[in-house]
Amino acid sequence: MAVGPYPLHSRLDLTSGPSAVRWARLHARDVFREWTVPSVIADDALLVVSELVTNAIRHAGTSSTTAPSECLPRTSSCTLTLQRMPDHLLIFVYDQDRRPPVLREPSENAESGRGLRLIDELSAEWGYAYPNGVVGKAVWAMFITRDATDESAPEPTEGERSYSQPTPQRPAQSARIRAFARRAVAGV
Repeated sequence: MAVGPYPLHSRLDLTSGPSAVRWARLHARDVFREWTVPSVIADDALLVVSELVTNAIRHAGTSSTTAPSECLPRTSSCTLTLQRMPDHLLIFVYDQDRRPPVLREPSENAESGRGLRLIDELSAEWGYAYPNGVVGKAVWAMFITRDATDESAPEPTEGERSYSQPTPQRPAQSARIRAFARRAVAGV
């Protein structure tokens, strides 16, 4: 099945309720099938969708403020946006919280706190941005798709990967990827 023209886009607006993660996964699964994303990438990308939406719901929560023109409290929401290019897949989750995600080393006994570590391990790149004119942030992850079906393609070495969240163990993300993510966030 031919896919195109690129870029391909899909968007799903979610309320921060208990079923949001399930709906995000179902939507992403259907979109990845339609876009013929190789299953080895789609499986990891679905896990990342789950983690990003879970983080958006858990950390953004619901706002206790009231909208000026309404009597009802505002409810927090998040938006899942998927974008496919010939050589990569981007996953964005927008939420209403401006606090940046922080990659931490969870304690051995912690029951949570491993989501960003998982995203860091599964995706080629990840980061966050503050879109213009929008309250909150977009957290994104990128998967490289160009070599997914090429069995002869070598596995990337640790030196070939870059990360959006510099840590003492990881180099800073390349300027090219940061600029691309900013343009994608602004345009989505």
